[in-house]
Amino acid sequence: MKRILIILFILVSCYGIVKSFILIPSENDETTIVDLSWPADAGAIGKLPDKRYFFLIAAKVDILPINITDHFKACISLNFQHGFVRNVHLSPKLWRIRVFRTSTENVLIEQGMDYELELLQCHETNLTRIPENINQLKKLRYLELPGNSIETVLLDQLDSLNSLYAVDLSFNKIKHISCLGSVRVPSLSDLHLESNRLNHVDVCGWDMPLLSKLMLDRNNLTHFAINHFRKLKTVSIYKNPLNCVWKYSFLQNRKDVQYIGELSCDEKSAGVPILDCRPSNDQLQQQILDMNKRLQKMEALLEKLGSRIIEQQNVSNDIIEAMYRMEIERASHANKTV
Repeated sequence: MKRILIILFILVSCYGIVKSFILIPSENDETTIVDLSWPADAGAIGKLPDKRYFFLIAAKVDILPINITDHFKACISLNFQHGFVRNVHLSPKLWRIRVFRTSTENVLIEQGMDYELELLQCHETNLTRIPENINQLKKLRYLELPGNSIETVLLDQLDSLNSLYAVDLSFNKIKHISCLGSVRVPSLSDLHLESNRLNHVDVCGWDMPLLSKLMLDRNNLTHFAINHFRKLKTVSIYKNPLNCVWKYSFLQNRKDVQYIGELSCDEKSAGVPILDCRPSNDQLQQQILDMNKRLQKMEALLEKLGSRIIEQQNVSNDIIEAMYRMEIERASHANKTV
C-alpha cells in the first residue's frame, strides 16, 4: 500500500491531477486500476502508462466509450472485474474484452465497422440476450456469455461468423433456441449449453460441420437429432429426462461419440424419436433431382446394352446363316461327286 501511495503522490505532483482511482504498478505489460470512475477520471486516464493489457477492478462506468483506449496505442485488451459497468461500447482496435461479475446490461457493436475482437467474455453479468450486431465481429473466435439471464437465442445472429471456434452460453435461463433458416458457423468446434432450461433443440438448421464437443447436460431434453453432427466426438447429456428408446439407440449407433456422465432415462417416455433429421423440402427436391439423373444414366446404359445385344444377335445370326450356307454347299458338292 505504501508503494501505491508513493506512485500516486508522484503522479499527482507531476500532472497536477487529483484522481479517485488507484494505480497498481506492474513490471509486466499490464496496468491494473482500482475504483475508476467515468467520466470523472477521464482527464487523468490519458496519463497512465501505455500497456497492452488493462485490468479494471470495481470500476464505476455507466457507458464505456468507444474511444477510451485511444490514448493507448499498445492496448489490445480490457478486463473488468466486479463494479458497475452498465454499457460497454466496443472499441474496434481491441483483441479481447473480459467482463466478470459486473452489472453489464449491454455490449454495443456498431454496424459497418472493422473490429479486431477475437474474444468477447461477459461472465456472470446482467445480459438478457446475445449482443445485437454480433455478426459484425468477423474475427471473433471465442464468445463466452456464461452465468447471465439470457432466455432466448436466435442463432441467425451467429451466421457466417467464419472464425468462431467456441461458444459458451452455459448457466443461463435459455428456454428456446431457434433459427429462421440454415445457420452456418463453419469453424465452430465447442458449443456449451449446459445448465439451462431447454425442453427441445431443433438442430437440423445448424450447419456446423466441425462441431466436435456439445454440452447439453442439466436441461429438460428428451432427445435431439445427434446424427446431424457427423464430426461429434464428445457429448454431455446427463441429468436430462431422456427418452429411453432414444438413449439406447444413441448408445448403439453412435459408438464413435464419447458421452460424459451417467445417462439415465425416463421409463415413462413415449414415442420413438429418431437420431436423424428429416430431410427438408430443398433436400427432398435435390434427392429427386439426383434420382432422376441416376435413372437417366441407367436408361442410357440400358439403351447401350440393348444396342449391343442387338448387334451381338445380328452377328450370331450372320454366323449361323454362314454356317448354314456352308453346310448346304458341302451337301451339294457331295451329291455332285456321287
